[in-house]
Amino acid sequence: MSGGILAFIIHLPELLYHMCVDINAVDKCKEIAEKPFVCPNCGGEFHVKWKRLWFKNCYALDGGFSNKAVLKCPHCKERDACRWTGADRI
Repeated sequence: MSGGILAFIIHLPELLYHMCVDINAVDKCKEIAEKPFVCPNCGGEFHVKWKRLWFKNCYALDGGFSNKAVLKCPHCKERDACRWTGADRI
């Protein structure tokens, strides 16, 4: 048995675990994206696609550590820490 196949077999449980965690994280990002964000500069509400939240660390929003994410407002075009309104409405 070659070393590559053996390494794959040894790490297979870890790979399956990370695939499950990533699927749950995508579901959380989709859930967060349903609620609007509020821009601190202009006060405008806007929705963000879940794919953008995936790269903006949506875990902090879901975990309650912070209700803000650094996003670009589509109204005033400023990049700032926008507040997520989902925590207020739950």
